[in-house]
Amino acid sequence: FVIWMLMCWLTVGGSNAPVVDARQLQRPPFRQFPLQSSRHPQAPLPSTSFANSSSSQSRALEWFQNDNFVISQEDLSDSRLLQRFALATAFYSFGRQVYLRQTDECGWESDWFEISCDSGSSIVSFDLVNYTQVTGSIPPELSVLTALTSLYLDGNFLTGSIPPQLSTLTALTKLGLGTNFLTGTIPPELSSLTALTTLGVGLNKLTGTIPSQLGALASMRSLYLYGNGLTGTIPSQLGALTLLEFLWLDSNELTGTIPSQLGALILLEFLWLDSNELTGTVPSELCAIGIQTFWVDRDKVGCGVALVVSDVGNKPEQPAKGNNEVSR
Repeated sequence: FVIWMLMCWLTVGGSNAPVVDARQLQRPPFRQFPLQSSRHPQAPLPSTSFANSSSSQSRALEWFQNDNFVISQEDLSDSRLLQRFALATAFYSFGRQVYLRQTDECGWESDWFEISCDSGSSIVSFDLVNYTQVTGSIPPELSVLTALTSLYLDGNFLTGSIPPQLSTLTALTKLGLGTNFLTGTIPPELSSLTALTTLGVGLNKLTGTIPSQLGALASMRSLYLYGNGLTGTIPSQLGALTLLEFLWLDSNELTGTIPSQLGALILLEFLWLDSNELTGTVPSELCAIGIQTFWVDRDKVGCGVALVVSDVGNKPEQPAKGNNEVSR
């Protein structure tokens, strides 16, 4: 049953993947769930999840099926079971499975991660301590931790892509994935995270365009996309983020002009657009809002106001640990 629930959480859209009878995955001492008979008996599983015995999911499943804490706690809710499986998958994915404990996961602690739970034992924050050289990829199973308000995985050696399944974490207010080696694109599905105030994916190897859908993140105050290989234009929809204070898009491969809609960001304090391939000059709408620190290439200056330009040699260093994206 718990596997069926996991795949219901993780399946995005239709799937042509082979179906596996969830009962085939239950071997003693795996708990038998009385609700199973009232649920769909089959779970659509991507072929790479459990068919490969060396995958993070398969190894986590094996640990979970022999988890004495689960076996001894008959009153654990379905969400707690999913939570433990998700953590186990993450630990295996990060190569840190030796830190798994057959105790209450809210009490787990180490020098490389921090977990916080609410009064109902739901995990509300899961943070990797920066510069502890955590490797591996971000498992989509983290998307079952629906009470998360803070997810910081920045400052490590993570590879792979950003799972679009993270868009189910609608309570999330801070998402920090910067200073890793992530590839692929920024999932437009992240626009579902409407409570998000901080999104940091700077200093990775991301490509593709900036999703215009990010303009729906009305609570956003800090957006850090710098230091990647992002292409295309700056979406005018970012002008809808009227609470934005920090916008760092520098050191990418962005083209086109600076959209005048950014002039609606009247709370903006820091705007860094330099080291791109932008054309034209700074629009007058943007010059009028009194930005505290504005970095732009010298040939884009055209407002008749004093701007800090990127080739004067005194640009402050951007902190590797998140540029405010990880101020906790």
